[in-house]
Amino acid sequence: MVHPALRARVFAIALTGVLSCAPRLASADAAANAAYGPGAERQRTQPERIEIPRDIRQPTEPPLSGQDLLQHLRDRYRQRFDAADVQGAGRITKEQARRAGWGYVVRNFDAMDGTGSGTVGFSDIMNFMRRNGAGL
Repeated sequence: MVHPALRARVFAIALTGVLSCAPRLASADAAANAAYGPGAERQRTQPERIEIPRDIRQPTEPPLSGQDLLQHLRDRYRQRFDAADVQGAGRITKEQARRAGWGYVVRNFDAMDGTGSGTVGFSDIMNFMRRNGAGL
């Protein structure tokens, strides 16, 4: 059994050590709260809003619609096809579509490749899209 006087002395030493660390812990907590507290989170996720005066704003183009929108989409698909057609053959394989990140073509490749040749042309892709409801 531990002598009561020894137990009291060990307790006093431990308490002194804890109390001597308290100011440092408090300042560390304050710094952490300043850097990572709820206010800091709001600052990181909501940047300051900048208002541009009306007299110096640049006019924006109206959104595309109708035939202009359809032509824009066809042009974008053509650019994507040309980027996938690294050999310039006018046809792409399923692997080329995959490498180009064209998941829609990869998922529907077999249906687009009506002849079973293992390649599809741009017209094959557009025809498949039209058959499935795209107004292109």
